[in-house]
Amino acid sequence: MAQAKAPVEPHVKAAFLFNFVKFIEWSDDPAANGPVTVCVAGSPAVAESLKAATQQRRGDERQVVVVTVAPDTMPKTCHLVYMADADEQNARRWLAALRGSTAFSVSDHEHFARLGGVANFFVQGGRLRFAINVDAARRASLRISSRMLALALIVKDDPPNSDVRTLR
Repeated sequence: MAQAKAPVEPHVKAAFLFNFVKFIEWSDDPAANGPVTVCVAGSPAVAESLKAATQQRRGDERQVVVVTVAPDTMPKTCHLVYMADADEQNARRWLAALRGSTAFSVSDHEHFARLGGVANFFVQGGRLRFAINVDAARRASLRISSRMLALALIVKDDPPNSDVRTLR
């Protein structure tokens, strides 16, 4: 008998997202000391938990502004985009909309990073973990701290199942 995956509490995902901001540099960000805009689609609970986490930030941390977006819209001003519970069709649609942007894209879809997103959440051993596609991060002109990469499962684009462009 297969076991159902235990749901991850929204505040846990929000904490991960909040911490991601601390370990990412947006190379073309003219307001490098200004606020970081985090757009959340499909999970009002994660958005609210993330808003609460931003109120607890230390003075030396960059301000984080949380924006809830509809799953069918994609603002281009997002530094980090979180798409909750995206199926593969929606994940591909979001990735197409983000093509050419400098957003750190993350989703719950288990193969999101292999499809060309920057990161995806997964549960392993009852704990929330994340995978990072360093090629996707490079395409988005992002620099990710080696400390964050050390905690991640590093994945590559999945060419047979992806329409991801290659860098030259």
